[in-house]
Amino acid sequence: LSVEEEVEPFIKFFQAMLTEMTSFGGHPLQDTNSLLSSLRHPIQEDIQSPDCLLLVAELNSPESQLIGILEANIAKLYPIFLPKSSLHIRAVYVAPKFRRRGIARSLFEEAFAWGRARGCTEVDLHVLQNSPAKAL
Repeated sequence: LSVEEEVEPFIKFFQAMLTEMTSFGGHPLQDTNSLLSSLRHPIQEDIQSPDCLLLVAELNSPESQLIGILEANIAKLYPIFLPKSSLHIRAVYVAPKFRRRGIARSLFEEAFAWGRARGCTEVDLHVLQNSPAKAL
């Protein structure tokens, strides 16, 4: 992702995901108007971090259209444990009209490869009461 070109479309897509998640038990947003400004800085930091991954799926029609996202990071255990790195999938979302076409699976496969290349030996993802996401 380019910081300048991709942050705002990513956040707007992220907002759609968070809004949809409320129907599956996710936390409702207090103020959707401030979402863009409140997430801009943390996402810009993630883009620049070697331990974070932001993937996008785009439809290459006459102009590029964002249709899916995946956000992940490498989580390290506390120092009292033996060293182990885990890939933590923080968010995955595909626009409703593009679901069931293998887009999320492709995003996961790319994230898994990225994590393996960085020494991750496990992956974790928390799913709300969304049975299609659980099946994936």
